Amino acid sequence: MITQVNSTNLSAASRIHSESWRSSHRSFCSEDFIERHTPERQLEYLRTKMAGGTRVFMLTDGEPAGIVSVTGDLIEDLYVLPGKQNRGYGTRLLMYAAEKCAGTPRLRILENNTGAERLYRRLGFRESGIRESVIPGGIGETEFTFCGRRAGFITDEAVFDGHNRMEYISFGNGERILVILPGLSLQSVIPAAPAVARQYGMFRKEFTVYLFDRRSDLPDPYTISDMAGDTVKAVTALGLGKLCLFGASQGGMIAQVMAVRHPELVERLALGSSACRTWPERSEVINEWIRLAEEGKARELCLSFGEKVYPKEIFEKYRDAFAKMSESVTEAELRRFAILAKGAGDFDIREEIRNVRCPVFAAGSRDDAVLGGDSTPEIARILGDNPLFEMHMYDSCGHAAYDTAPDFPDRLYGFFTKDIPEYI
Repeated sequence: MITQVNSTNLSAASRIHSESWRSSHRSFCSEDFIERHTPERQLEYLRTKMAGGTRVFMLTDGEPAGIVSVTGDLIEDLYVLPGKQNRGYGTRLLMYAAEKCAGTPRLRILENNTGAERLYRRLGFRESGIRESVIPGGIGETEFTFCGRRAGFITDEAVFDGHNRMEYISFGNGERILVILPGLSLQSVIPAAPAVARQYGMFRKEFTVYLFDRRSDLPDPYTISDMAGDTVKAVTALGLGKLCLFGASQGGMIAQVMAVRHPELVERLALGSSACRTWPERSEVINEWIRLAEEGKARELCLSFGEKVYPKEIFEKYRDAFAKMSESVTEAELRRFAILAKGAGDFDIREEIRNVRCPVFAAGSRDDAVLGGDSTPEIARILGDNPLFEMHMYDSCGHAAYDTAPDFPDRLYGFFTKDIPEYI
């Protein structure tokens, strides 16, 4: 949660500023200069700025973690406690501050702060050409201005196991956490950030929403269990917990594994057009997709994907668009698609999901041509003993009911926000 700093939390903000400033400047400033930046000194610094019209904002995640300030169009004082770094907090604070700027956001960074420069460039900031020398010894400060579009979302990546990366989209500023795991796709979901932010815009106030792509560099083979393990690592690397977890299609399979094996992370679980197992008869469509991908037949794959995932009227309306999309699909994307699709082979979590005790909502469509219209009812039969399980079935929304059913976002929001009794 990000809130504005006032007299009641100014002391916590000054502690963050002091500790983080010392840590970031220790390698190139004298010890005497470092020691002057005490919490008391930084409290007066922030108080003076606030009296002059600067707004200071603080991010808390159970406890204070980072701050940022905005003066007109200038973003300053972006600091995250050393022990809270590499969790996406700096990104959230920066993009929040950009939304609060009166004009085109700008900021200044020390030219030796290469880590911050990489972050700012990734988020759409570029040099303005203005440079000042601010520290004796020749270290300068360079101004960056925001060249992107303030669309109310951010894209970033979580790093885990030292080198593995998983891109994600984030938007909203609520205290609760909603994690969305998308289904199998031909191309990365990250460019769809604007559409995702619009579709789930109702969650913005109460939730901070994260949509995770799959791991960037895929091993082969890469099973659903592997995908779930890596997603847990990415979520943990960002310091997220008590998740409202929504998985669509293959993302729902991943979500089930996470809920079973890491119940401490998952507060509520929602599944859209997913399954608790695959078997040969149910895998015919996916196996055909794998064949087309491995043979490099992008056009046939895109058309088959659209035909099987969406209702007939939607597919026919956008047939040409699916065919056109194939022109941008690369060989690397086809290889990646095949690896991910094969990862669902032999998936079977029926016995394990019997132990899920958190509230669960599952939705599907009876005309699902990918996993079958009986996949969601099978989950219902297995979870029938869970008094906090609920299901909704559509009649003609296709496999992508989570996208095509107009009321699905409202149902999802209702499930994640309604009062539910304590569960065992």
